[in-house]
Amino acid sequence: MKVTVVLVTYGRAEVLGATIDSILSQSMADFSLLISDDCSPDHTEAICREYERRDPRVRYRRNPQRLGMPGNLNAAIREADADFIANLHDGDLYHPRLLERWTKALIACPDASFVFNSYQNLAADGTPTTAVRADLPACFPGHVLLEKLYYRRWRFSSPVWGTVMARRSAYESEGLFDERFSFYADIDMWMRLAESHHVAYVDEHLIFLPSRESV
Repeated sequence: MKVTVVLVTYGRAEVLGATIDSILSQSMADFSLLISDDCSPDHTEAICREYERRDPRVRYRRNPQRLGMPGNLNAAIREADADFIANLHDGDLYHPRLLERWTKALIACPDASFVFNSYQNLAADGTPTTAVRADLPACFPGHVLLEKLYYRRWRFSSPVWGTVMARRSAYESEGLFDERFSFYADIDMWMRLAESHHVAYVDEHLIFLPSRESV
C-alpha cells in the first residue's frame, strides 16, 4: 500500500459511521484504513468491527488504556505500513478526491514533508458556512509557512489543522508527536517539519467540518 489512512477516534460513535463512509468512498481505492480507538466507552468498537468485516482495507485497533489524542495517533502511526500516512479525525467528512489530491500533491512536491488543504465549515443543517484557506502555492519551502502564517499573525493561530498527509520518512527524521502538548501537539509537529522541509498545499475544500450542534 502506498497510503495508510490513520483515523483516530474516541467516544463519537454517533458520527463515526459517516466519517468512515466518506473515507471508503474515495476515488483512489488503493489505501488501507487503520482506525485507532482510544478506549471509547460507547459502541465504537462494534461499529468498527462491522466495517472491518465488510471491507478488507479496514483494520481496527484499540489501546489497552487511554493515551490521549497525540498518544493514540503515535500508536497508530507506528503500525502504519505505507510511505504516505494520512491523519484523519472522527466526525469530519472527506471529499471523495481527498486522498487522490493529497497523493498527487506530495508526488509533485518531492521535498514536501506533508500536504494540507483548505477546510469548509458546515452549519447544523449541513449547508456550507465559512471556509478556512491560505494564500499559498502548491509547493513551497517550509519557512514560508512559518514566517507568513505563524510568526507574522497578530494573534497566533495555526493554518494547518490536525488533518494532513505526511511522509513516513518525515516522521522518522523528526520524531512523532510530542505527547506533552496534548491537543496542541500537531502544531508543534507542523512547525518542526516546516523548519527543515518543503510543504505542499491544495487550495480546495476537501475536508468538511460539521457543526457540533448537528450531533
